[in-house]
Amino acid sequence: MIHSFLHNLAFFIWCGIALWGAVPVHGMELAFSPGARVSGSTLLLSDIATITPATVESTALLSQSLYIRPPAPGKTITIARVDLRSYLSHRYPKLAAATWTGAKKITVTRAAQTIGPEEIRATLDRYLQKQRSRYPNSDLKLVNLQSPGPFHLPIGPINIEVIPANTDFLKTNRFTLLVRVNGKVEKNFSVFAKVEAMTPVVTVSHNIRRGQILSQNDLSVTVVDLVKIRQSPVIHMTDAVGKEARQTIRRGQVLAYSLIDYPTIIKRGELVLITARSQSLSVTAKGV
Repeated sequence: MIHSFLHNLAFFIWCGIALWGAVPVHGMELAFSPGARVSGSTLLLSDIATITPATVESTALLSQSLYIRPPAPGKTITIARVDLRSYLSHRYPKLAAATWTGAKKITVTRAAQTIGPEEIRATLDRYLQKQRSRYPNSDLKLVNLQSPGPFHLPIGPINIEVIPANTDFLKTNRFTLLVRVNGKVEKNFSVFAKVEAMTPVVTVSHNIRRGQILSQNDLSVTVVDLVKIRQSPVIHMTDAVGKEARQTIRRGQVLAYSLIDYPTIIKRGELVLITARSQSLSVTAKGV
């Protein structure tokens, strides 16, 4: 029953629009506004004009999209009424008999929301917060940020995806930002910045010779930028105490895991006691 009613209503509206080209419309008035503000990507006749008297046919006409696209977000265009009359009269010939009133020039502005350097910085800071779990001992920040903007975007929910240029987060100096509005990518741009990761690491307090067993007195903790360190540094002093230096380490040098090892138990040329055992026999001898 409802389906049949909607079908008949749609047919009636279609017939009404079709008759615009054949039925005189004397007494019909189209009044144009001097300005309109739209948020979508389609401009409707109802955005810029009203039609009296209000009928089913006039309501259907007002819902028609015009040949003119709205401007980009935040921009403005001007439409001449004479051009609209020419277009509509050509599409609906008998409409030329209607009365055309109102503004001769219609200004259409596209609504917009803006993101600027402050929003871009905040977005990157939130991205850094998500990376802190990978570097729990580091104070992460972006330095020398070169941010473009501001940008005008369509109205709608904004989502910004941050993609570092380098898979090694600490080595990247460029970030790509994909800006989506209503799920659609509206802006794609890059910003340049360096990552700074200030981290407390273990350093040596004085020169260390090769083979020396490290004690707590040989070590200290210094805050350095992890980005500038090539080798994996020792973060916790307990990881170094009791280890043996694999090479000479200069005073103040950051202690890397590659510079230390477990101490050697038996040195070359050292006399040792060798024991061989079986279920019923045990043999012991000295050897080198």
